[in-house]
Amino acid sequence: MFKNYFNVATRNIIRHKWYSIINIAGLAIGMACCILLLLWIQDEVSYDRFHVNIDQLYRVTETWEEKGESDQSVLTCPLLGPVLKEECPEIIYATRFHIDGEQIIKYEKMRFQNDVVALADNDFLQMFTFPLIAGDPNSALSDKFSVVITKDMSRKYFGDENPIGKVLNINRRDFIITGVMANITASSHIRFDCIVPFDSRPDWLKEITDQWTVSSYYNYVLVNENVSLNVVTEKINTVVEKHAGELSSTLGLQPVADIHLYSGAFDYSEKEPGDIKYVYIFGALAILILLIACINFMNLTTARSSNRAREIGVRKVVGANHGNIRRQFFGESILMAFIAMALSVSVVELVLPAVNGWLGKSLSLNFLEKPYALFSLIGLALFSGMLAGSYPALFLAAFQPVKVLKGKMEEQLKSAVLRKVLIVAQFAFSVFLIICAVVIFNQLHFMTKGDLGYDQNHLMYVRMRGGFQKEYENIKRELLQNPHVTSVSAGLPPSSLGWASTDLDWDGKDPDTKIGLNLYDVDFDYVETLGMEMAQGRSFSREFVTDATQGFIVNEEAIKVMRISDPVGKRFAYEDREGTIVGVVKNFH
Repeated sequence: MFKNYFNVATRNIIRHKWYSIINIAGLAIGMACCILLLLWIQDEVSYDRFHVNIDQLYRVTETWEEKGESDQSVLTCPLLGPVLKEECPEIIYATRFHIDGEQIIKYEKMRFQNDVVALADNDFLQMFTFPLIAGDPNSALSDKFSVVITKDMSRKYFGDENPIGKVLNINRRDFIITGVMANITASSHIRFDCIVPFDSRPDWLKEITDQWTVSSYYNYVLVNENVSLNVVTEKINTVVEKHAGELSSTLGLQPVADIHLYSGAFDYSEKEPGDIKYVYIFGALAILILLIACINFMNLTTARSSNRAREIGVRKVVGANHGNIRRQFFGESILMAFIAMALSVSVVELVLPAVNGWLGKSLSLNFLEKPYALFSLIGLALFSGMLAGSYPALFLAAFQPVKVLKGKMEEQLKSAVLRKVLIVAQFAFSVFLIICAVVIFNQLHFMTKGDLGYDQNHLMYVRMRGGFQKEYENIKRELLQNPHVTSVSAGLPPSSLGWASTDLDWDGKDPDTKIGLNLYDVDFDYVETLGMEMAQGRSFSREFVTDATQGFIVNEEAIKVMRISDPVGKRFAYEDREGTIVGVVKNFH
């Protein structure tokens, strides 16, 4: 029986080539789009899941509540980690963490400046599953001037040589290599090329940042299994209150597994953070596209119903029942679905390099590394075949053989209400997707071409490395003598977030107000060089001697948050720096 169904299905596909090609192609394109979206979703939800202790890993966050509104930050005090480990028995390990950015790294005559350096405590390698190829994870970061490098960095500097014990000069200080780490997977919110002990920070930086009022680093903890998070959170706040005094904020714990998708706008630990909303949106989009492809299959199949009617009538006359007819059409649709799946996989493999380049990801259909992917595709083909063949099977199996053999099919075809609904639904969904595509295109155009609040044209940003900073004034003077250079300034680029702090004061501040702001240290001519616009007051000027040490420029959003009217000339204090607001710059992005 099944052999007969297969033979009939194969003959129909071959006999009606163009119909089969159109039907299979439509289903294949829908499947390919669905697979691409599902690959992206799978990549997003897999972030940080490779850590063995992922269910016990948390990041400490800080939240301020004011007049019914909350402000949250993932940066917390650098004194926090060691204190929590010592005084909270529920916490097994704790580490501070900071990305120090790209630093100048030297080995013998080689010199590189594009390797990202991170700082962490010795517990880091025991908390997170970043396996070491060489070295002991329990002690690799125990020495103040030790360094653990990734496999790629080891190959880059030493080739096939054993790097353990060799010395790297990182930002003019020597570090001994004590470990080689396997390359970090792309699905990690923590990314770096080498990691050094947190205590290797310069003394001058410790004096500035190691204060309970300064929130400038990440703190991660590994808690005991089956412990109550509410209990741990309460103890953390109690411990901090004991050391720092009365708290104006509340500390909490964020699961590391949630960082990529649930952190929201307040998180800047990743260059490209995710958002669970987009997972839901693209999941719904994948289902909708597959549904449209299946509806298209149904409509094309039922459109040819008159061509198959006589065959169905004859089968029923010779003894076939409804079940036999339904199984035949389900078999045909599943066969075509598997052919479409094979084509869709080929299309996906063909376009994946371009998609990965566009998204900056490394999506793949590697069936050897991901055997579940093969079973998922088989399941998708079966589901699509059953869904696409459901209505044709039920619709065609209901034909009455007497009417069919007498050629009286018009009444039955005209009364197919569901078929009309499917046609309308197909067009409606298609129009909806076209509108979505237009909206997304306009949004992307706005993101890439919209006004950022500063002029990016002909603007070059150069990191001040090595002796650049000491010789900055001389270099600036030389650059300005070049007729092709119109302006030079120094400071963090607008894409950076600067130093974060809540230790702020200003004229008219409500004592109960507690907010966090980011500080940019900039040179004169910064506003002019970047083409920013002043909303009030003026930019920094050498004509005013106090600007260098006591001048502050704030943006419009800061004025809004601080609730200051007529801010120019008002007193403003940031940690141990006190001065006057000389101007308000328009918001930049």
